[in-house]
Formats: sequence, C-alpha cells, structure tokens
Amino acid sequence: MTQPATRLLTLIMLLQRQPNQKAAYLAGELGISIRSLHRYIEGLDEMGIPVYTERGPYGGFSLVRGYKLPPLIFTPEEAVVISLGAGLVEEMWGKLYREAAKSALAKLDNLLPDGQRQEVAWARRTLLSSGLQRPNLEILTPTLGNCVRQPMSAGRWK
Repeated sequence: MTQPATRLLTLIMLLQRQPNQKAAYLAGELGISIRSLHRYIEGLDEMGIPVYTERGPYGGFSLVRGYKLPPLIFTPEEAVVISLGAGLVEEMWGKLYREAAKSALAKLDNLLPDGQRQEVAWARRTLLSSGLQRPNLEILTPTLGNCVRQPMSAGRWK
C-alpha cells in the first residue's frame, strides 16, 4: 500500500470498523510509522473528516459517532463481482434473500456510471453456470425452520 490516497481511505475504513484503535495497530495496518500515522490523522482533520483521540488504556483514535464514508466507488471488476454475487444469491436462496438481492442490485445499477453498468450487463448475459443444483426449499422448510436468524448487537446475526 504505497499511495497516500489509498492509505487515507484505508485509515477511514479502519476507523469506521471499530472505535478507539491504537496508533501502533493502525500504523501497522497501513505499513507506516506512528509519526506518519499522526500526519495522516492531521490530513483527515484538514479534509473535514471528524477524528478524535481518547487517551488512556481504553482510548485510541475514533471517528465521530455517526460519521460514514461517502458513497463507495467500485472498479468495473468489483461492480461485476457484486452484481453476479447478488444475482446468485437471489437465484439460489429463493424467498429468504430475493428481495434484499433485488434491492442491492437496483442500488448498484443506480449508482454505477454507464461504462460500468454496461460491463455488469455484459457479464450477466455471458455468465454460464453449471453444476448448480437448486434445492426445493419447500421440502427443506421444516429443517430450515430450525435455523431461525436472531439479531445480535451491532446488526449482526447469530
């Protein structure tokens, strides 16, 4: 990871993932010194990205609560992977994730530039999958009924 812009984006994502991250950990993840990390933190502050520091054993660097990275930018290849993956989930999981997959695909289609949208459309048209067996979920419903999702904290599922 050699580009400063890449490091800045990675730093924002690391800070979004978990608050109170230690300088040594962040510097290690970015492959830079702790002094360089402090310069990157100053750079984020200059760009208006709200980073704060808490001192002490439980402190560290954090983003201000509620701050989120602006909309994602995908490479054409990443957009294709996300689209094909969502399409596969929609097809294979049936009712359970169908609406979520359709919604994700609609959002992706809405934010992609024309060139990337065309790349995704081409990949979807030319995808050939074989060996995928679609189970009859109606038959498996009694078994799957025992696998009920239960919410965990922070939006995760058990």
